[in-house]
Amino acid sequence: MNKKSVGLTILLCIIAIIISINAEVIKKPKILMVVETKNAKSSHTKMIKQLNQIGEVNMVTTQEKTWKLEEYGETKYDTVVLMTPTINRVPEALKKNALLNFFNEGKNIIIIADKTLPEAYTEFLMDSGIEFENGANFIVDHFNHEEEDGLHQLITSTAMNRDVIRKDVGKIMYKGVAMTNANKSPLVVPILTGSKTSYVLAEDEQEAPVAIGEEAMLVAGVQGRNGARITVIGSMDMVSDSFYDKQATGNNAFGQELFLWATGQRGILRHRQVKHHVVGETTEKYMYTINENITYSVIVEEYDQTKGGWIPYVANDLQLEFIMLDPYVRTSLNHIDAGRYESTFQVPDTYGVFKFKVDYRRAGYSYLIFNNKQTVRPYRMDQYDRFIPAAYPYYVSMFSAFIGFFIFAFLFLYTDNGKVKLE
Repeated sequence: MNKKSVGLTILLCIIAIIISINAEVIKKPKILMVVETKNAKSSHTKMIKQLNQIGEVNMVTTQEKTWKLEEYGETKYDTVVLMTPTINRVPEALKKNALLNFFNEGKNIIIIADKTLPEAYTEFLMDSGIEFENGANFIVDHFNHEEEDGLHQLITSTAMNRDVIRKDVGKIMYKGVAMTNANKSPLVVPILTGSKTSYVLAEDEQEAPVAIGEEAMLVAGVQGRNGARITVIGSMDMVSDSFYDKQATGNNAFGQELFLWATGQRGILRHRQVKHHVVGETTEKYMYTINENITYSVIVEEYDQTKGGWIPYVANDLQLEFIMLDPYVRTSLNHIDAGRYESTFQVPDTYGVFKFKVDYRRAGYSYLIFNNKQTVRPYRMDQYDRFIPAAYPYYVSMFSAFIGFFIFAFLFLYTDNGKVKLE
């Protein structure tokens, strides 16, 4: 091999390494689907197909002993789907603490419930902010229901979160129980709720309803601060083939949108290229001076699997804070182009160590929280104004004292100070 071939080979290797470092490697998530029996393959074929389009699905039953959520201290899957509402004995890998550890590792959990749910799941959901009423009656709606249902338990609803379900999917058919956000947790995201005329009776029908109207969540989510998500569907029928095939309902399209969000393939935000500089300049300074006008900019992107990866995120509710213990400046970040946000403000007349902070929390999106430290110094001696307008009265009093002293000295030195003779 001659020198020219060796040089060409080295050059190609360097180019390949640079491309591999800079390239966005997008791989499909690994999904573990746990079912009670393999019959779910025949009753929920279309739902399983939707999950297969999103990632690599491994379906197992609770009786099998070969599967694990974690191995050697590392999680094996990105999402676990639990379709075991009537199981009597919950495997050790699906108990409350195991699910909490899986969620804390930044992984996603989808729970498909029915009229009952194992106690381990309800305790886990309670700790996450979702209250699931075991044994409660189905949600009822006497105005929005299917005509063939005499009990009005086969209801329809269009009250959904448009940041999660972005397509116009029409009305959703539902038959099952409802959940509530009893503790008003800010992490809970109502995805599909009952209409204003719906209600859920308690197990004792003589008692007051458990939930009324949009308080009753049919599909609920939890957006963790670490980016992980919990999604709870209160009906096995809702995602079954029989409901997906119903005419004039949007269950199929709703499922596609829902599982994209639930598996973390949509609504994940990130930031990059944080820049700040004095207005009129382009380079970032180590220290800013009080009262300077500075420009801050950042690029915010959203991950959307259906659009091929990271895309510009466009919104009108991002804010920037310039804080030192408390915010001294709070201003809007205005979208300029291609996900780039910018804001210009004046540095406060206080020196110290400040932080540029963005704390963006919007239902349906992962939290976007980041900050950068920045030092602010006072004026140098040669930067102060020579005469300060606020000090003019003191200047006048000083010069009037000088003038008064000169007048007194002149009169004292150049006038006759002899005593006046008395007649």
